[in-house]
Amino acid sequence: MKTRWFWIAGLFFALAGALACDGGTGGNDGGPGDGDGGDGDGDGDGDGDGDGDGDGDGDCVDAPAGGGGFDTHVLRFESTGGDVKASLRRVFDTIGVGESAIYTGDTLRVDVGGACAAMFEDDITYENTHHNWNDIATGDTDGDRYSLSMTFFPPTWSYTLETGPVDGAPTATYDNLIVTGGPVLCHACPGYVPVLVSELMTDNESTLDDGTGAYPPWLELSNVGGDNIDLTGWGLSDDPADPMKWTFTGGTIAQGAALVLFAGPDHNDGILPAFDLDGDWIRLTMPDGTSVGERSVDGGAPADQSLQIDLATGAYVVNPAPTPGTLSLD
Repeated sequence: MKTRWFWIAGLFFALAGALACDGGTGGNDGGPGDGDGGDGDGDGDGDGDGDGDGDGDGDCVDAPAGGGGFDTHVLRFESTGGDVKASLRRVFDTIGVGESAIYTGDTLRVDVGGACAAMFEDDITYENTHHNWNDIATGDTDGDRYSLSMTFFPPTWSYTLETGPVDGAPTATYDNLIVTGGPVLCHACPGYVPVLVSELMTDNESTLDDGTGAYPPWLELSNVGGDNIDLTGWGLSDDPADPMKWTFTGGTIAQGAALVLFAGPDHNDGILPAFDLDGDWIRLTMPDGTSVGERSVDGGAPADQSLQIDLATGAYVVNPAPTPGTLSLD
């Protein structure tokens, strides 16, 4: 049953985060880590092998990736205006003292002004800290250093990118970055988002009536967090470059509940203006810009079958037995 699965999943991740935060003593004692696996379904994958400077030609930052799991986190960070981007791929290595997690840094990529500034592959320094509350990923190349820090000062996270010479003080600091991509349903990760686009149907021939006898496309939002969520100011989009394409004007999702929204005009009064499901992507963004990122829905599903988020990979998979509004992933 869908509701039971979600609460079990939520309980698992909450316990995993709690165990990770129950770290003992000792240095390099990592923290909360219920991560994700697999490659993402976004745009902006880099080309280039090895370490060092980017070629300056286009966006090389990794796309967001992954869902519930433990092996790999792919996190994307952006400045408010989007002129600075960084992506970090960190991989779970081992359990540390007090059941915390130790990560190794796999990839660090940086874009500045729409151009690839640096790409570090498999050769970055990752500093684990107790509870992962001040982890730092660093890459050095040709005398230059790029450092990405993730700091948790309860109850908020902050993210900063610094660049400068290896043997000197930073010459540029980009703070107040926002997480715009990351694993799905990772309670203890930077950029946790409590509401998911859990299911959608682009070819609704007979599955769900909108109340007027019509069968428009629909999507389902699920609140897997610990509180009721006011959707005012959230954004829905099918365009990775325009995360607030359709902005919610109201509506609340109760804790553990699901909300079905119909595409097209004359629906969702007081919640979301008319939207469509004609694009290749879907993205849900919090009012402050935080998001798990765009996910591919390219290809859709056969008539009266849905696409449902797979928490193991963070990707959408075909579901032959849709369950709109019932908060289930099985």
